[in-house]
Amino acid sequence: MSDLYGLLNVNGSLHHIEIEIKTGNAVLSKDQKIWKNFIESFNGLYIVGRDVSEIEQEIAFYIRMKEV
Repeated sequence: MSDLYGLLNVNGSLHHIEIEIKTGNAVLSKDQKIWKNFIESFNGLYIVGRDVSEIEQEIAFYIRMKEV
């Protein structure tokens, strides 16, 4: 599992969201990459975030894509 996880409500439809917090030049481990692919295979949102504004942008983009 990632550092943060939950559900995101987009127009009454719930979407799984996971956020992995990284600092500096840290990258996903092999297991984290496998988990990311698993979440995305079910149309979930997986974010690797380094700061709050980056995470907010990713969530906003995901919502815009789902509202189309």
